[in-house]
Amino acid sequence: MLLGTTNFAAHLLLIKGKFKKFFQLGEIKFMFSILGICVPLVGFLSLNHLYGSVYIGLRRSLFELVSALTTTGFSTVTYNDWNDFAIFIMTILMIIGGGAGSTAGGMKLYRVYILCRNCIWNIKRQFSSPRLVNEDYVYKPEGKVYIKDSDIKDISNYAFMYIVIYVIGVSIMLLNNYSLKDSLFEFASSLGTVGLLVGITSPMASPIILWTEIVGMLFGRLEIWVIIIAVIKTSNILKRKKVEYNL
Repeated sequence: MLLGTTNFAAHLLLIKGKFKKFFQLGEIKFMFSILGICVPLVGFLSLNHLYGSVYIGLRRSLFELVSALTTTGFSTVTYNDWNDFAIFIMTILMIIGGGAGSTAGGMKLYRVYILCRNCIWNIKRQFSSPRLVNEDYVYKPEGKVYIKDSDIKDISNYAFMYIVIYVIGVSIMLLNNYSLKDSLFEFASSLGTVGLLVGITSPMASPIILWTEIVGMLFGRLEIWVIIIAVIKTSNILKRKKVEYNL
């Protein structure tokens, strides 16, 4: 699951034996940091008492959280007995998603990593001299990459659109009398093309729910801007043809 969610260009570093450069990648460090924090938290605070063993709790926490973050969708348990905290963490991980340049879904680790780093960079600037020239950078498979303001803007716009679509999908589920916890979880799973379930998605689900999830999966799989650009271009083509037909 971890290899599947890793940038294919980063795989080349592993194949060449450049392990230091691989673990220097910002996206890789961010992924392991998230798992290093979330797995013990869920294991000790949520699953330890549920499964009666620290080992079993940590093992299941590791498997399920890796599955959620990498948008793999494998599950060895049902989530009916998991508490709200564990479900919340799973939901957040599905929204974050896997690595850029991989087959994973979600908002993508790289985008979230850049947004987090940008917050840190902005805080540092508040305590730096105005005359100091800051050059913000991250490590990618191709080497050190400097982050421009336009990069931050593009990533922020994408994150905003992702959250807007997510809120719309969750709202539709809420209007169909599902709980907030279940709605947040299942539409995060749909939009991130994960496949983990808590009970909303089934053959008995209403057509509205299923169509909402279908649209969410399309947006998540094809990337939001691709669909928006395709819709705009198709609309413009149809308008031109209509004008030509009227003439």
